[in-house]
Amino acid sequence: MRASALRLVAADAGEDFPLSGPGVAGGTETPEGSAPRARIVVLDDDDRLGATLIEVLNAAGYTATAFASATEALARLGDVQPDLILLDMMMPAMDGFEFLARLRTHPAGAHVPVLIHSVLGGTLARAVDADSARRLGIAAIVPKSGRAECLVAQVRRIIEPGAGSGTPERRPNR
Repeated sequence: MRASALRLVAADAGEDFPLSGPGVAGGTETPEGSAPRARIVVLDDDDRLGATLIEVLNAAGYTATAFASATEALARLGDVQPDLILLDMMMPAMDGFEFLARLRTHPAGAHVPVLIHSVLGGTLARAVDADSARRLGIAAIVPKSGRAECLVAQVRRIIEPGAGSGTPERRPNR
């Protein structure tokens, strides 16, 4: 991952800024004959927000699965085999930082990019330098107060670098 690929998305304008210094399941079937859709894990302790993010990501052409618990998400990573993890940082029991540390040692999660979706958005972006973000596999940080289209644009940028429009296709297994 290149340092220039790390981004913070402004909540209101949708502009990109370089970085400095129990589960709810979702998803739809892939139509017969079409390429598999990219899989996204949504990890947020707010079940309502998780369900909303599932709807947004499914409408954008992805297959999304939400978990309200970091422990459950880690236990199910091998089953889901995500192409991207959308991570809330402030959760009970295991916060986002501990999840990231455990994810990087997990056989099914060591190389999965992470998009942080948190109320800590801008504060976190200022606190995490590009090297640390790269080491933790953080591809972008999007504030929860941002627009859905900004979130989807960042998901698309991470999963389909350089791709145009169309249905998102699943990357080959790592």
